[in-house]
Amino acid sequence: MMPVLVSICIPCYKNAEKVKRLLESIRAQSYTQFEIVLTDDSPDDTVKDMVLSDFADLQIRYFKNTPSLGSPENWNRAIALANGEWIKIMHHDDYFMHPQSLQRFMDHTGSGASFIFSDYTYIYLESGKQEAALFPEKSLKDLLRNPMLLNANNTIGNPSVILVHHSLKEVCYDKRFVWKVDIEYYIHLIKKGAKLQHIRENLIAVGMSETQITSSVKLNPDYELPEALLLLQLYGFDNLNNIVVYDAYWRMFRNMHIYDIETVKQYAKGDWGKAIEHLLRSLKKCNPDRLKKGVYSKAKMLQSFVGRPRH
Repeated sequence: MMPVLVSICIPCYKNAEKVKRLLESIRAQSYTQFEIVLTDDSPDDTVKDMVLSDFADLQIRYFKNTPSLGSPENWNRAIALANGEWIKIMHHDDYFMHPQSLQRFMDHTGSGASFIFSDYTYIYLESGKQEAALFPEKSLKDLLRNPMLLNANNTIGNPSVILVHHSLKEVCYDKRFVWKVDIEYYIHLIKKGAKLQHIRENLIAVGMSETQITSSVKLNPDYELPEALLLLQLYGFDNLNNIVVYDAYWRMFRNMHIYDIETVKQYAKGDWGKAIEHLLRSLKKCNPDRLKKGVYSKAKMLQSFVGRPRH
């Protein structure tokens, strides 16, 4: 039998050197039944020229976005153009850790899963520090029962660590999200019935940099609050009956020092529901200095959770 075709989708914006590093890691793969779909949001031809001069042997399907699409629409375009039975998105900050990485992903495609993901290693670009990220296997059943747990802790990781079957192509990254766009995508896939398979191997290097989008939106209420509300609107306020999800919202408001619904609605208008209003009232009654201490904050959160209005 012929090996199954996998589409490696690379949505990029500038950073030709990082794209080059990623393409070199693809060129080194032992599994070679792949196509490369590269959608370029760059304002110039730096990436295009590099691809044509250094990687003609890879027969890359290159597409220039005019005008540029931005994230995550550039991601969606790359996926929409994919011809493979399996789709492997790779962001240009990231790369395959070793020549067998893609093969190890493809080894699991016969398991019946449609959403495969691996462990990975953070590479801090400024310092060179490396940090392994391991998925807690025992939490997989909980995640399948309530994918909103990902809002508390994205244990899967960024999109470069996943492989999805083409039957899931209709699920797109939601352009209304910036900070939680990957989390919402995973929740959507699981809600659509995607069957998950975890690979207990570090197969992907995830590049971390101070210039990434996440560094500018984390704890920024202009992004965090509208997206936090939209998640509840999309997937149900009853998720707040789960203590882990409730705690995630507690920590979000606590860390941004926002304790009243009037302030919240300055950033995200809409009905936040009785449970969130109760949570904010509970936070407002706390000693703000003591909230910095985990034990005090956790105890007050538990007290608030027990007394919350039920959805």
